[in-house]
Amino acid sequence: EDRSLALICNGEIYNYKKLRKELEGKGHSFYSNSDSEVLLHLYEEYKSDPTKMLQQIKGMFAFAICDVKESTLFIARDRFGIKPVYFFNDDQGFYFSSEITSLVAARPELKQQIDFTSLFEYFQYLSIPEPNTIYTNIKSLEAGHFALIKLETIKFSCWYDLLSIKSTKIDQREIQEQLTTTLSKVVEEHTVSDVPLGSFLSAGIDSTLITSLAYTHCGAGFTSVSAAFPGEPEDESNEAATTAKKMGIAHCSYSLNENFLYDAPKIVRYFDQPFGAISAFSLFKISTQARLSMKVVLTGDGGDEVFGGYDHKHVPFYKPSIVKITPPLLAPIVGALLSQVSQTKNLAQQFLTPDSERFLQRTRVLSEADALALIPFAQRKKVDVNRLKNQVKKFFEKSNDLSWLHQLLYADISTFLKSEMLYKVDRMTMANGLEARVPFLDHEIVEMAFQFAPNLLRDSRGGKLPLRQMVEKDYPSLAWRKKTGFNAPLKKIVDEQSVASNHFFENAVIRNFIEKESLSNLKNRYAQGQLELASPLISLLSLGAWTNRL
Repeated sequence: EDRSLALICNGEIYNYKKLRKELEGKGHSFYSNSDSEVLLHLYEEYKSDPTKMLQQIKGMFAFAICDVKESTLFIARDRFGIKPVYFFNDDQGFYFSSEITSLVAARPELKQQIDFTSLFEYFQYLSIPEPNTIYTNIKSLEAGHFALIKLETIKFSCWYDLLSIKSTKIDQREIQEQLTTTLSKVVEEHTVSDVPLGSFLSAGIDSTLITSLAYTHCGAGFTSVSAAFPGEPEDESNEAATTAKKMGIAHCSYSLNENFLYDAPKIVRYFDQPFGAISAFSLFKISTQARLSMKVVLTGDGGDEVFGGYDHKHVPFYKPSIVKITPPLLAPIVGALLSQVSQTKNLAQQFLTPDSERFLQRTRVLSEADALALIPFAQRKKVDVNRLKNQVKKFFEKSNDLSWLHQLLYADISTFLKSEMLYKVDRMTMANGLEARVPFLDHEIVEMAFQFAPNLLRDSRGGKLPLRQMVEKDYPSLAWRKKTGFNAPLKKIVDEQSVASNHFFENAVIRNFIEKESLSNLKNRYAQGQLELASPLISLLSLGAWTNRL
């Protein structure tokens, strides 16, 4: 009211009407109908306790408030990192943005400060794990954190951690019903929009469930789109179209088979640092088409990470009986002894490799040795091979009281959900002027998922049991179908579209991002039958295209 506060915001506040009504009751006057304006008045009301302010917000957001009276800048990011914030600080000031690109534009010299540990991690995991970036001095504000910047001080604080949520005793027989009710309510909140709304629909249970619930609340005018790869095992377009027809939704599918990598330079331009998951190319292309009929899209992203849907990641670690009965303090000694005997070396690994590192082994697409070999020889001494290991180890230590499954989910939500899934979704949709909303990452849903016993989330048939049970009622043929989503026929793309000889590789070599001999080695091994190297090769091509920006 006195013009002493200024806000910039990226995202959506889903409960803004409720918050506005409460704030008006406390004497606040609003000048607009914007959902963002409630943030200014919330800050004004609770500036002495920012955590209390932020915990009242439901939404996806990154925002900054300048408090003129207090000479303070307040920056906050949502609970799970749906929306990004990057920053760097030096003697010239504190710089922050939703994109790394604008920070580099402000200070071009940052381009010369490449973080080769980030590049090493990229080679292994197709993305750069937060809070680090490709540039040494640019970091990401961590999810669930805020920063208070004054003239001489910067203070970072955690305002939300999934582990700090107190467990409530829920009857496991009733929790399924509670989840159904809560998810329906959350999806309804996510469908509030004054522009055309739709969904990405595959043959998977996550997108099917979100689409079905959204259509229930929206009715006519709600549309869905899907990706098609005609003739390929990854093609789900027929099943998606059948589902949409059963729902009564207007639906379109778009073929992405032809010249899949033709737009690679254009697409990579929208990533402000290297990103190598090929699903990003599919997502960009389908977003381009979706934008023709909608401006807001609901997605099923997060369902796997929250409800244990990845069969390669969310299964127990095998541990022989001797491992289970060995006291933790003696494990390194026993492991060292076993490692001296050739027949027991595999067993020794059970003692010597912590669960946090096994989690990373399940996730990487390229071995640590191969990734390090790709780093130019002169730069290898700059690589900290343990940085990500130590980071993930802390997540496992913090969640030690959780079940084995929830430990894995907590680590996944804290790492790759942000740096791969959410990064990809935000960049590829926003590049097309499309706003993506992710109902499965509403904190009520995530917190409820952590109340399920592990055997109610996964069994011998797979994960996401509560979601499968919800889908099975109306779409039984999809409930246990293996999902591929917007993944592309990777081997076909590598083989048919001249990836092995693509000139973008040379860009990365010339600019000293990739060691030439190690790149040649990977190409030769792929040609000799190591087909699992297709994904790393695509990521190296993407890196080469990205280096054109430098």
